[in-house]
Amino acid sequence: MMNLLDNRNITCVEYYLLNKLNPIIDIRKLYYKSYVSAYKIYLDLLDNDTTFYSYEGIERIQNILIENKMLTYKVTNDYKEEDFKNKTLVNLLLVNKNFFNNKKKVTFRNDHYIHVTKKNNRLMMISSYPMSIEEIDINTLNTFFDNKCLVYKILKKDNLTFKKVKEEFIKQLNKQIFVNLPEIYDLNKLQSLIQLLKITRLRLYDLCDYLIVSDSLLNPINEASRYYENVFLKISMMIIKNKLDSTILKEIIFKINRYEYEIYKKLKEEFVDE
Repeated sequence: MMNLLDNRNITCVEYYLLNKLNPIIDIRKLYYKSYVSAYKIYLDLLDNDTTFYSYEGIERIQNILIENKMLTYKVTNDYKEEDFKNKTLVNLLLVNKNFFNNKKKVTFRNDHYIHVTKKNNRLMMISSYPMSIEEIDINTLNTFFDNKCLVYKILKKDNLTFKKVKEEFIKQLNKQIFVNLPEIYDLNKLQSLIQLLKITRLRLYDLCDYLIVSDSLLNPINEASRYYENVFLKISMMIIKNKLDSTILKEIIFKINRYEYEIYKKLKEEFVDE
């Protein structure tokens, strides 16, 4: 089985929730609305002039949980230190620019949250980017805190049955149509597209694995995911070097269309034409 956590989140909030829930429920079933066609993602990126970091075309994991009455949340201007001990709560604190001082990497989004928890009287801070888990004192935390806290409460009841997940996924699948991607020469748009494909196809693999499909479907999803991982690095290097290679770009689009058509066709065979 693939790693269930790496490269499964679009936002930091999703990262913290998936990590928290992984020991509690089968997180693979939370992805039933994550499959969107490559062409739809491309149009969204084009029409909304958006990037991966601000893309909203994939249903957020927290929304899936809230819809199914498995999660509630509130927004506050301050945190309660006693809440950090509560195992049913996920306390996410918005951080300011002080947090990134002396860090080699910074987020592309303006709103970055950290997960703060308390274990054995030790205050711990978890950050999704750059990934870190470290002990922190209250005074230092206060220098980072930007006066906004998301407090998610995990409800004990798991309302997502196998039957419901499968039905909801088929509804999502029936909304998708396959259209070939055109040639894309905007490297930043292509990078965002590939990043979103990488994440959503890893989620699709997990979901299909949960729904017990045949290897003839799992294998091409796995192969596509690996390809998107590799080609993401190629595009990133083109951006860094500011060097566009049209021959390589044409080959990338050709392969994306080939992978995506095969996945779409096999999904239809497995779930719609059964």
